[in-house]
Amino acid sequence: MDFKFRRGVGETERLSVVASVYLRCFKATQRFILPRDHSPLLARAVENPEKCRLLYYFGEYRFVLNGVNTVQTWGSHRHDSFASPSSQSDWPIKLQNEFAFAMAEAEMFMSKEGNPHRVLPYMIPSDMDKTLPLPPVPPMPSEGLVWALTKGYPWMPAILCNPDKVTGACGETQVMVSLAWSYPTSRWLVYYFGHRSFANHRTRGTIRPWGSEHHDELSMGCIESCLVPDDRFASFDVAMTEALDFQSHGDVARLPGFAGPNEL
Repeated sequence: MDFKFRRGVGETERLSVVASVYLRCFKATQRFILPRDHSPLLARAVENPEKCRLLYYFGEYRFVLNGVNTVQTWGSHRHDSFASPSSQSDWPIKLQNEFAFAMAEAEMFMSKEGNPHRVLPYMIPSDMDKTLPLPPVPPMPSEGLVWALTKGYPWMPAILCNPDKVTGACGETQVMVSLAWSYPTSRWLVYYFGHRSFANHRTRGTIRPWGSEHHDELSMGCIESCLVPDDRFASFDVAMTEALDFQSHGDVARLPGFAGPNEL
């Protein structure tokens, strides 16, 4: 596994890791956390190993295909200049914070070198070792309380929604409802406590039944990355308060942000 800094034309330095070793996550019939959007990139990297590298960005958790001449090895003679760019003070504050977070996450990952259980953010062991079996798919309830995972956050309490029962949706929410209705085995509609917003999930590994194995651990704030910003745990605390209040009201429970019970 080679760690790289990648620099593109007109771009600031961004931290990445060569991810071409993760062939299993593209071949697996059961997908867990990562979707398969990066499959075309992998195919191009495999076809052109002398020209392309498939990179996985810390902090952003996305794959990018880059030319070999625009990738620098982690720990090379230019490492310090990439890790602390002289122009960093001129960057927008948002970009400075993103870069600092990515660096912190990468360094934490590197600190676990030699640990057989080390995995990249939002990966599972079988993504990094093709000899390992895929974990079993947890049972999916038809609707009700669940744990749902969004990148950059702990596992969050949410409601798995039956799209047939969601009424009055409009705009982007209506699009998500339509997708969940049209693709019941590959699009799942969830409503997040705390954020009080809907989201479509495309991989089974990002939804776990409420009250199942590891529930107590998830209730304390469980993450799938090396780091999560502190304010995300504050969001988790608010969401847990709302979820437990919702659960305590049973059949007359009212979702936060909705006018009455049983609207979903």
